[in-house]
Amino acid sequence: MTSSSIIAKDTRSAFSLVEVVVSLGIFVIAVVAVIGLLAPINQSISDVRDEDDAGRVAQIIQSELQKVPFASVQGFIDNNVVKLYANRSGTIVALDTDTAKWDTDQSGVVTADEDAAKFFEVSLSQNAILSPGGKTASYDGGYLAFSILMRWPGYTGEGMKFNQPLQQSLRVIPAAITR
Repeated sequence: MTSSSIIAKDTRSAFSLVEVVVSLGIFVIAVVAVIGLLAPINQSISDVRDEDDAGRVAQIIQSELQKVPFASVQGFIDNNVVKLYANRSGTIVALDTDTAKWDTDQSGVVTADEDAAKFFEVSLSQNAILSPGGKTASYDGGYLAFSILMRWPGYTGEGMKFNQPLQQSLRVIPAAITR
């Protein structure tokens, strides 16, 4: 055997350092791209959950309004200043000042944590076109059409009232009560 034939038989194929660096670079770019997609996906999931909660709370509000007289509902509608607040689950729907409902620990004072539970800000506006007689109706027809305007968040996580309406999410839900 000659020395050149021995050398030829011992040579092995391997990756060069340049090939390894390029492949690692491609892998890192792919991982960073996937991680970059997680934040928008997480935000989208959160938005869908909030929309779901808003729909559920609107149904609860409409069913509760179905139980009260038209005059009481009209009081909320005529006074656009009156706003209801609701927690995410809809188990508490009350005026902001209703400490009996929001004071969950019965301490006599509504804490910042309890204020933070006021997630949805709700107001009602009458649909004068669909309601018979518009705003001056006696509701002899037994039908009152209105819209439920929901904004969220109503309060921040620190229990402060959210005062940036352009940064709140908004949903308008048509509703009606009948007798």
